[in-house]
Amino acid sequence: MEKSMPSMVDVLNALSDEKALDIFKIIALSNCDSNILITKTKLTLKQYYSKMDSLIKAGLVRKKDGKYCLTSFGKVFYDLQITAENALSNYWKLKAIDSFDNLSKEEYHRSIDSLIDNYNVKKILTKVTSPSCYSTMNHEIIQKRPFTNYHRQQQAKPSSFKIMLVDDEQDTLLTYKTFLLAAAEGYNVDAFTDSYEALKHFINLNHSYYDLVITDIRMPGLNGLQLYQKIKAIDNTINVVFVSALDALQEMASIFQNIDFRNIIRKPANQEDFLDKVKTALAA
Repeated sequence: MEKSMPSMVDVLNALSDEKALDIFKIIALSNCDSNILITKTKLTLKQYYSKMDSLIKAGLVRKKDGKYCLTSFGKVFYDLQITAENALSNYWKLKAIDSFDNLSKEEYHRSIDSLIDNYNVKKILTKVTSPSCYSTMNHEIIQKRPFTNYHRQQQAKPSSFKIMLVDDEQDTLLTYKTFLLAAAEGYNVDAFTDSYEALKHFINLNHSYYDLVITDIRMPGLNGLQLYQKIKAIDNTINVVFVSALDALQEMASIFQNIDFRNIIRKPANQEDFLDKVKTALAA
């Protein structure tokens, strides 16, 4: 009598157990007999045969010439499992991509190309996204090099605090970075004149790498408020301090009611006020 076709639930249940998944991966790499599989997984006989039975019933594994191998169906699922693992390794980058709601289609694809290396993951993202999800507004990216090399040797002072500094005006950025590097706390500072480059850098690092982000509000391309939204979508616990002229404060208050206005540095800022705001934000 012909066996019934396995359901998706059967397949997922068979692979949901960590040790069963280990068996599946080992067989995918090399056909094995039971002795090798039991030795590698360190399972009891009862545990091993229970998990192997689930894999066989799910149509993923079969026995041939005394050794276990993947079925054709199993090979397809092994490829899917590899793609899923690649997606997991890019989890924070994928979470960041979810915040790219207002980019044009072209810029959305460009962002995926720059952030995601894996071909299969990239193909899935570009295939399933509906054109209707994109804004018709085009965003011009101002291509500037990240201002990260200045005073690099001065940053070597030990500190537990890592700060990202973003301002499109290079002279202003230099001033603020000098303030931070001269502080007794010995802050580690990465500074960027391009907010898109700053965001990309934030995404590529561990999401909890930075203790504080300091950003100007009015910048070309991605302004400070948009940068705030995208960074918060990635890590809601990150502290963000805005640098703003007085005329931008009401704009912020009307859009982001949850912003703590104690975390705003008003332009022009002197060194003492700037560092006091930084210390307050880091202590929060």
